[in-house]
Amino acid sequence: MRNRIWLFMLMIMMLIPVSPAASAEILATEYVLSGRNVYSPTVLRTVNGVRRVWFGGWLNPDDRTDIIYMFDEAAPGAWTAPVVVLERPGQLVNDPTVLRHPIYPTWLFMYFTVLIDPNDTSNNQIGFASSIDEGRSWWDHGIIIGRDNGLDQCGAWSPSALVVGSEIWVYFHGNLSAVCSSLQVYRVRLDLNGWQRLATEIVTLPGPATNVDVNSQQGQFVLWANTSGLRAISRYISTDGLTFMGSPGAPVINAGEALINTPHCEVVSNDLCRLWFGFSPSGSVTDFSSIHDWTISAP
Repeated sequence: MRNRIWLFMLMIMMLIPVSPAASAEILATEYVLSGRNVYSPTVLRTVNGVRRVWFGGWLNPDDRTDIIYMFDEAAPGAWTAPVVVLERPGQLVNDPTVLRHPIYPTWLFMYFTVLIDPNDTSNNQIGFASSIDEGRSWWDHGIIIGRDNGLDQCGAWSPSALVVGSEIWVYFHGNLSAVCSSLQVYRVRLDLNGWQRLATEIVTLPGPATNVDVNSQQGQFVLWANTSGLRAISRYISTDGLTFMGSPGAPVINAGEALINTPHCEVVSNDLCRLWFGFSPSGSVTDFSSIHDWTISAP
């Protein structure tokens, strides 16, 4: 579908204008979940083949604090009720990214954003947790990437993690603050123990990007990110996972005056990605009232 696509949400038909590149085609759309302010979905299949989703935000109007939830696909297009799996009283946690350990497959690792002082949005950091029950419960090991992220004092926000050989690579963007006037994207390389840092590097992109999500497809690294603030999602490719080039026709999705944030690619096949994201029809950062996934062909 190469023209405009209609997205139904909360019984109100909302238009998200889409301009897919010549090499990208949106094949299907799915409305998955509604909530007060929900976003940052990440997906992994359990050992039994069940699609399991973790996401952050607050599900109910009275919560007003960021915590991390989980739900499952009970049947195609049918989802279980979300349950809380990770929270930190007095602090905010969000933006989970989950991977399965390559040597010990019963271990799951989660990296997530932590805001220790909810009033200081210039000091996001990244925490690390592990699970041995397929992500239903988590042991919080604490902060592993702090305000000092290994290169500067810009902190770490919205991680994306994947296994590459004998390492775990965690991508993230920094914070804006008095000492950090522009947003950078970083890559931290970790040992397979999940926490021991090997190196921190700057990721090169054609332009500003936030909320990056990185996966491996067809022998190359594919990075999805918010661009144009939170009003668009673009796709980039790389051979080394450090220097990325834009795909022709980016952005893949342009939300106009609405917001569309925290993309996550659930890899379906070599050229198919099920792209998950949060959607704010009003354009407010506290109004991400639904989570969606769109199947996109991008060879």
